[in-house]
Amino acid sequence: ADFVDGAVRSYHKHGVERALDMDSLFDEANTQLFHAAVDHHGNVVGGLRAKGPLASAEESHAIVEWEDRPGLRTVRKMLNDRIPFGVVEMKTAWVSDEPSLRRSLSSTLARTPFPTMALLDAQFVVATAGSHILDRWRTSGGVVASKIPATPYPDDRYRTKMMWWDRSTFTNHADSEQVSKIFNE
Repeated sequence: ADFVDGAVRSYHKHGVERALDMDSLFDEANTQLFHAAVDHHGNVVGGLRAKGPLASAEESHAIVEWEDRPGLRTVRKMLNDRIPFGVVEMKTAWVSDEPSLRRSLSSTLARTPFPTMALLDAQFVVATAGSHILDRWRTSGGVVASKIPATPYPDDRYRTKMMWWDRSTFTNHADSEQVSKIFNE
């Protein structure tokens, strides 16, 4: 509940509540894991959730994000090509507005694909995000799907892209500091 409350506040502040997919948040079939960052007072100050492993591309929210947009066919193909190996989708990422926490929380959350893949026995994690978030996520080995054009989701202020983490190759793309933390965690 604290995770959802924080996500609602964060997305509302930016006027992107539409991206939350509230029905999905409260359907246990759509969330297998929550990663919640908790401060020393016990307050949830950020997090994200994992959905999957996906059984088909149609289960991914990315299909909604690229609906009637260039790149939808490629989004669907990328998902379907990887599903036999296990694909988990990361959704509803948010961090506290506290400036002293934002950077470290973002770096920590960027590493959550790895315990997710281990716990849910998947080779891949997929996420979608606005271009302003992608650089932080790249630090942990996420690779932007360059063949897919950005989509204006949840509205025209955003250029949302798809990003993939591959459990077998992430070290080729991640910052060494993040790799060290991933293995330690």
